[in-house]
Amino acid sequence: METWAKDQGYVYPHITKISGVCGGRPAIDHTRVRVLNIVYLHKEGYTPEQMLEEYPLTLAQVHAALAYYYDHQDEIESYIREDEAWDEEYERDKAEFLGKRRLRADGKDRRPWRHPGTGDPHRRPADDRRW
Repeated sequence: METWAKDQGYVYPHITKISGVCGGRPAIDHTRVRVLNIVYLHKEGYTPEQMLEEYPLTLAQVHAALAYYYDHQDEIESYIREDEAWDEEYERDKAEFLGKRRLRADGKDRRPWRHPGTGDPHRRPADDRRW
């Protein structure tokens, strides 16, 4: 039975790690709910019963996710740090993009026109004149 469980991706009762599911991170069996999702709720003060209102799980699955977290706290905390770093990078990129977009919309990011061939802002090259 143990080899079957490992073949199916089980690493803990009700917890699987399958490369194509949830990025290979620990997830609750037969769902795409990551252990990390349950940990976030736990850190926000949710009780296991309240977590059932957020996700279609059984109480056993919630408790298994919490037990996995406490048995593998370093692993889960590293996932939390990765997610937070990704969130920070996303917010920085978004702010930079929106700042540039706002400047263009306000007309403050206008660069002076320059001829693409010569770079001269005042005249066109002689061979480009059309008489």
